[in-house]
Amino acid sequence: MPYPLSDEDLRRLLRFCNLSTPVGCRDAALISLVYRVGLTYHELVSLDLSDLHPLRSGAFIIRARCSEGGRDRQVRATAGTAFMLHRWIDQRGGQEGPLFPKTVTRGRFPADYPWAKMTRDTADDLMDRTYEVAARAGILLSGGRRSGYTVPR
Repeated sequence: MPYPLSDEDLRRLLRFCNLSTPVGCRDAALISLVYRVGLTYHELVSLDLSDLHPLRSGAFIIRARCSEGGRDRQVRATAGTAFMLHRWIDQRGGQEGPLFPKTVTRGRFPADYPWAKMTRDTADDLMDRTYEVAARAGILLSGGRRSGYTVPR
């Protein structure tokens, strides 16, 4: 993952996500989880709807599943990320299953349930698109294309 963005750069990047479409809401939620919460791609593609635990404040506690041999961790998604997650869940629907299902052609989501989890390749493609959008927004993302995608702590 590229180095953390300033709040202003992240807001500029999120403005390029079309929140009136399911794919735009999904992309904004993914970008927020990566840049604001610090989830890795393995954690992102492993998330199920049941891993989100809403708080009265509107925020979420998220159970992030680590890769084999690692320990799961709990992270907090505060206001901005929670807003993006709520928008995405409104588009996605409340069915149990992967928080970020795999898309089918042209960014549409499968009509049949249960959904398949998003793959690592899909997450990589999304990150590549994020780099392209950032460049159009005039934001230089450090780390380059596919550079390990872990946020320094």
